[in-house]
Amino acid sequence: MPTATTPLEEDFHAYASLEPRALADRWSLFRRLRDEAPAFRYADSVIVTRHADVIALLLDKDRIHSNGPSHGVPSPVLDRLSPGERTLLEDIVGWEERWLTATNGERHAELRGLAQRVFAPRAIGEFRDRIAEVTEQMLGALAVDEPVEFIERFAYKLPLTIISEILDIPEDMREPMHETTNGMRPARTGFAWRMNLPRDLERAHFHFMEMKRQIKEVLERRRGRETTTIMGNVLRALDEGADEDDIVVLVQLLLTAGHRTTTDLLGTGLHTLLTHRDAWDRLREEPELWPQAIEEMLRYRSPSVDVERFATTDFELHGVEVRRGQHLAITVGAANHDERVFEDPGAFDIDREDVKAHVAFGRGPHFCLGNALTRLEASIAFPALARRFPDVELLDPEPHWTANTHLLGLDRLDLRMGPDRG
Repeated sequence: MPTATTPLEEDFHAYASLEPRALADRWSLFRRLRDEAPAFRYADSVIVTRHADVIALLLDKDRIHSNGPSHGVPSPVLDRLSPGERTLLEDIVGWEERWLTATNGERHAELRGLAQRVFAPRAIGEFRDRIAEVTEQMLGALAVDEPVEFIERFAYKLPLTIISEILDIPEDMREPMHETTNGMRPARTGFAWRMNLPRDLERAHFHFMEMKRQIKEVLERRRGRETTTIMGNVLRALDEGADEDDIVVLVQLLLTAGHRTTTDLLGTGLHTLLTHRDAWDRLREEPELWPQAIEEMLRYRSPSVDVERFATTDFELHGVEVRRGQHLAITVGAANHDERVFEDPGAFDIDREDVKAHVAFGRGPHFCLGNALTRLEASIAFPALARRFPDVELLDPEPHWTANTHLLGLDRLDLRMGPDRG
C-alpha cells in the first residue's frame, strides 16, 4: 500500500477504500484528477480521467488490451495470498478472461459476432410491449399510502424480470441466479477488491462457479423446447458447434449487462429527477424530451464508472510512465464531466446540446452490448412513472451510494409515491 503524501493521494485512497464521504464526493475528486493529474498512479494502477484520453485509449488496439496479469491485483497483495487463495483467484480471473469484455483481436471479433447474432436489436425490440406491460403491473403494485423502497420494488425487479424472460430463465431459478450475481459482486467493486484480498475471495469464487452451473442447467432445461428468440439463438449456436463455455459466459454477460446497468440507471436517474423538480415537471408536460433526458442521465451519473484495460507496451501519458502489463482504470464517469467537452458538466440539463459526446457505454469494439436494452427499458419506465406518479417525492434526499468504484448505483431509494393517476 503506498504511503499517502499529498491531499490528492489521501482523497483518492479514501475513495478507493470505499469511504462513504469520498464516494459521495467522487465528482469533485474526478475534477481534481483531470486538472492536476490526468494520468494518476495509485498502487499498480494508472487512473485516466480526461475525455480525450479515455476515447483514445478505448479505441487504441496497439497499446491497450482487455485483460492482464491477475486482472490488476497488485504484486504485494498477490505475495501474501496462500497457494489455495491464489488458486481461487486464478479460477475467477480465468473465467473472467473468457468474457467478451476481456477478449481482444480475432477472439473478440468471433465472440462479438456471436453475441450480436444472439442479442440482435430486432430480437430485443420484440419485447417492447412486454416491457410496457410488466412496467404497468409493477407500478400498479406500489403502495401509495406508505413508504416505498424503489430499488427493491421496481428498479431491480423490472430489468431482472425482462432479461429473465428474454433468456427464458425458468421462474424457479430467477431469484437464485440474482442472489448468485450479488454474491459475485465483491469481485467487481473496483480498487477495494484488489487491495483487500483475500477478503470475500472464497465467497466470490463460490458464486462465480455457481453461476456457471446455473446457466448450464438453464441451457439443459431449454434444449429441444419452444423458447424465446434470443434463447433459441443461443441454443442454435451451441448446436452449430460453439464452445459450451463461450455460450455460458455469453449468457452470463447478457444476464448482467441486461440487468445491473438498467437497475442503476433507474435508481440514480429517478433520484436525479426528483432533486431537479423543474426537469421532472417539464418532462411530464413535454414527454418527447425523454430520450434526450435519458442520455443526460447516462452522462450525469454514468452506471459504469470505469473500464479496466491493460497496457501491452510501455508508453507515457501526461508525464506518467505506463508499463507493459499495467492496469489502467479508464474512468468514463470522470470523462463525462470533463469541462473540456461539456459546458457546466456538474449541472443536470435535459437541453444539453453536447450530451451525445458522453461515453457511458464506452467506445470502439467493446461498446456496451446491453445499451439498446437499457435505453429501451428506461424509455418505457420513466415516462410511465411520471404519468402515474407525478407527485412522487424523496423521503431522504441524500443518495445511498453502493460501495463500489467500478459501478455507480444506489443501495436504496425511499419514496412516497403519492396518488396513482393511472
